[in-house]
Amino acid sequence: MGRPSTLRPPHPHALLPSSLTHTNQIAIERAVQQHKGDPSAALEAATVSVGALFAKRVAGRVSTEVDPRLADDEAGLVAKGKAIAAAYATLGVKPDKFLLRIPATWAGIAAAGALEKAGLRTHMTNVASLVQASAAAQAGVAVVQPSVAALSDWYRAFPNAIRNPKGPREDAGGSPGATPGVDLVARIWCYMRRFHPGTAVMASGVRTREEALALSGVDYLVTGPKVLAALAAKPTTAGYNDGLSGAGGAGESGPALNAPRAAAMAFDEADTAPVTKQLFEEGLGAAGRDLLVAGVDRLQADVD
Repeated sequence: MGRPSTLRPPHPHALLPSSLTHTNQIAIERAVQQHKGDPSAALEAATVSVGALFAKRVAGRVSTEVDPRLADDEAGLVAKGKAIAAAYATLGVKPDKFLLRIPATWAGIAAAGALEKAGLRTHMTNVASLVQASAAAQAGVAVVQPSVAALSDWYRAFPNAIRNPKGPREDAGGSPGATPGVDLVARIWCYMRRFHPGTAVMASGVRTREEALALSGVDYLVTGPKVLAALAAKPTTAGYNDGLSGAGGAGESGPALNAPRAAAMAFDEADTAPVTKQLFEEGLGAAGRDLLVAGVDRLQADVD
């Protein structure tokens, strides 16, 4: 699977090369004209039109957001996802060129499973717990996206929260060097490699070079230009830097996330059991629940 490119309303033009800005604007205006009086239909048409332009320019898939106002409506998400796929088809875009981007609510994961069975690949966002990732993988989704920054910020706001309910009590509070976001992404990646290798992990919200190196080997990594510049500036014995191939200090090493680490990561029966709605709710934890609600609220506000 090629590298996905994310496309979200209401500013899809920001993701296209400047040479396509004018074409993008025309596509949006045409969609609005065609769906006067129906903002939702106009937004969907504009997003798909721009997505089609993007699909012609990228080697991988375009990740297109399904209306997040349907985050708790399984049937609505399935219907909307199929409608987006049909709209792409009219523009000559095949299913292997896009992902349907859906928040990782219980309904969202169930809808993603139905869409996957219909041959439409999905991309789960707002993942802030292992149970969301495992439920999504069990549903057969293509990509799960946890945010390093979101989880780390939550634990910074709640420093006395238990980071690992199964761990010792001293895991409460800010242990030196602990990075909750990085730790969760690493655990999710190891889980996928062990039990669901068909599901890729996209780490977003990576703010520092150290976080990027700690997650080297992850399937996809979303970061900003400052981190990329810091990575590129790191010298290597080969005289160049090809990305996430270094380690702190003067030496070099392979990816931080690798097969031996995945094999060594401990998972119990509860982690690998089929996820029911009850297990999903229990497994979210305070951080996962707060971040899922807040994330969906932000997505819905963007659309509104």
